[in-house]
Amino acid sequence: MELYIGIMLIIANVIVFVLWQIFAPDLIDKTPPYKFTIKRVTRSGWWFVGVVSVVTIFVIWLYVHQYNQNRVEEEASATTGKIGPPKKAVKKKRITLDINESMSENEIKARTRLEEHINRMYNDTSYVVVKFGSNWIGIKKSDLSDGGYIVPITFGGTVPISVRRINNKILVSGSFRDLDDGKLVDIKDNEWSYGEKVIFWDRNYNDDSFEIIDRYGAMRFQIEFKEENLIYVSGLYKVSNRIYVASQVSGIYDYPLKHFRSIDDIVKFGDREIPLLFKYPSVEHLHIRANK
Repeated sequence: MELYIGIMLIIANVIVFVLWQIFAPDLIDKTPPYKFTIKRVTRSGWWFVGVVSVVTIFVIWLYVHQYNQNRVEEEASATTGKIGPPKKAVKKKRITLDINESMSENEIKARTRLEEHINRMYNDTSYVVVKFGSNWIGIKKSDLSDGGYIVPITFGGTVPISVRRINNKILVSGSFRDLDDGKLVDIKDNEWSYGEKVIFWDRNYNDDSFEIIDRYGAMRFQIEFKEENLIYVSGLYKVSNRIYVASQVSGIYDYPLKHFRSIDDIVKFGDREIPLLFKYPSVEHLHIRANK
């Protein structure tokens, strides 16, 4: 370290001296006699001495500061066993599951294990965590890009819903049964397939969310990217004589169709459990969120 300081001081002073000779050569009085005395140093000469002193002090300070910094890093490396400067701890994101006093000890332990499992996937950059109603699912980002099934729960044989995200756009494909006659209504990459009932259904979306409502105004499916690797999926499905609901409010459950007096009751039930993300009709409010 001392050798480096000496070399840098010599180089710095030589550079300053050369520049001074070019721009201000009259450092000392050169008139006869040529005997050097302090009195023969010109004003420019004193300026030169001052600048050299400042440069020298600055170089010494700079190297002393770097030397102390290196010692701190070496001490930190000796403590942690890692080479290099100490790194700031990256605060991990965390998903917290609800735990209440009514749960048994085994239920609390199971929920705690589930929470740890979810957060391992949540902080793994190769995974996307999907909250489907009250269920948590981890899927690889590569599967999502390739159009893998993001909703593996088929509710008794209904067609799974395929969701892809390509160029930051959500593309949804799947089939949904009409609440009245049970006929299938198909959508492919956000566009309706041909069918007489399709004209009464609607969908709205933006780059982060997608939603489908049926001809009665009931919310049938929605997906929302809360974060880049956290997705919420909700939906209302009719399978045989039962209504299945995947709600972010109440979880996943089902009711027999006779539980509802009319289709209007199903619509109101869906509105309560799964609030709409967008305004409708989409032809007038395309990409506009319901809370805007």
